[in-house]
Amino acid sequence: MECQNKPDGNYPIPNQCKQYIQCLNGVAQINTCPPHQNYDPALHTCIPEVSYPCQITPTTPATNIKTPGHDISNFCKFRSDGLYDSPNACKEYIYCASGKANLMFCGQGLYFDPKLKYCFFKDQVQCIDSTVNPHNFCANKPDGFYAHPNECHKYYICSRGVTTKMTCLNGQIFENNHCQVSNKIC
Repeated sequence: MECQNKPDGNYPIPNQCKQYIQCLNGVAQINTCPPHQNYDPALHTCIPEVSYPCQITPTTPATNIKTPGHDISNFCKFRSDGLYDSPNACKEYIYCASGKANLMFCGQGLYFDPKLKYCFFKDQVQCIDSTVNPHNFCANKPDGFYAHPNECHKYYICSRGVTTKMTCLNGQIFENNHCQVSNKIC
């Protein structure tokens, strides 16, 4: 499938239940759903098999996904098989199988929960995005908590100049240096 002239998003692969194509900026990438999930073309995401039973036996093996700038090739070398949170982003996770790393992506609006090993709606997951802000948010700032300038449910932790982006749980907002329930609309 070509992604040129297609809007960014996820697209089904004919005769596949476990894999789908993600188009991003005109580039096609084959992604594989995590164990016990199937790709639902109506929702454009992977969901539990019990919610969307597969009518086809998949014949293509899982694809080892490589993303430019994020080398995960050695990530699973000394780890047991299973799902691990990605050090790169909250929407990603890594599926280790026989020492090989497979970069996986949660569906739109979903984040990976490293404790439960499952993708949930982002307001239900404590998201720790360890990527450094490209504008170096914490440069020359004292250690502490800082509200995100554009999204009230997000904040930054600054520690020794390192930026860690966080997201509050369950629709809470970050106010007065902590996540809290609020009727404030932002």
